[in-house]
Amino acid sequence: MSNIFEAIASRCGIHHITATTYHPQCNGLTERFNATLVDSIGTYVNQQQSDWDDYLPYATLAYNTSKQSTLQMEPFKLMYGRDPILPFDTPSHITKLSSVNDYYDQLVRFLQQAKSSAWYNIKQQQNAYKRIYDTGRQDLSPLKPGQLVFLKQMMVKNLRKFSPKYYDPFRVIRQFGRLNYEVKHINDCHIEKVHVSRIRIII
Repeated sequence: MSNIFEAIASRCGIHHITATTYHPQCNGLTERFNATLVDSIGTYVNQQQSDWDDYLPYATLAYNTSKQSTLQMEPFKLMYGRDPILPFDTPSHITKLSSVNDYYDQLVRFLQQAKSSAWYNIKQQQNAYKRIYDTGRQDLSPLKPGQLVFLKQMMVKNLRKFSPKYYDPFRVIRQFGRLNYEVKHINDCHIEKVHVSRIRIII
């Protein structure tokens, strides 16, 4: 399945970047949307949560037609270049154009301006979040290959309440990116790719 996805992404000109495990902060936009969608659907599902898919179209419509604080516009408008027509809307003014080409030119100009504005707003919001996140934080000196480290335990099903926060020595293999490392368990061939926030240096 992953090969099919990569082929489709390549065909569509999409650059697929994978995230490190147990570090949702590096995929914040997706995680924020998922949380919003779950909260919306969770209000209406039955006790068994077996009918969640019945409410999915309504939840996505509500999201797509609501003004987003980051984009400063509705996702629907950014996608289609017009306001959505909802059942309870009153008839709005109709713009008459002399030809199909006029409509096409106007739509292209609007979408170009809207996407440029949305991208600018996203970058501004990301920079604001970064300033807040970086407050009081210090960069960790780069780890060297062969250095021993502990990994932070993540919230998994069988983890007991009083289990140690960090476990098993791992040996650093290499650094990839600015904040990600590939580490290998010292007693077997188990290799993990982790964000630096999960690492504690063994002194």
